[in-house]
Amino acid sequence: MGELPNLPLTEEKFDAAALIYAHFSPQLRAEYHRLIGNLIKPEGYIIVEGFSKQHIEYQRTNPTIGGPRNIEMLYTEEMIKNDFFDFEPVELIETEVELAEGTGHNGIGKVIRFIGKKKA
Repeated sequence: MGELPNLPLTEEKFDAAALIYAHFSPQLRAEYHRLIGNLIKPEGYIIVEGFSKQHIEYQRTNPTIGGPRNIEMLYTEEMIKNDFFDFEPVELIETEVELAEGTGHNGIGKVIRFIGKKKA
């Protein structure tokens, strides 16, 4: 499987894309978000759910909650707004979620949820 910048998608446009717990290194995050955002048609949607920087505190009290342990790979609302500046927020919240996903993600965690509509 190739990395995102090498995939032959430059001529494609999609109605929506979802990034669910897609955490990238700080060096790649903004670039990958821009590339994915560029693949969305005007008035299409981006959906993101990922662990927030506040999640680090949850990991300290519950190591079974999972998620990246590198705080630089976690999200803030401001980060999402900046990365997807050409999307109008339909929803952008930081909230708690209860995860029960196998042995690696169990318990209460803190996430950022974003639904954005691409500006025409």
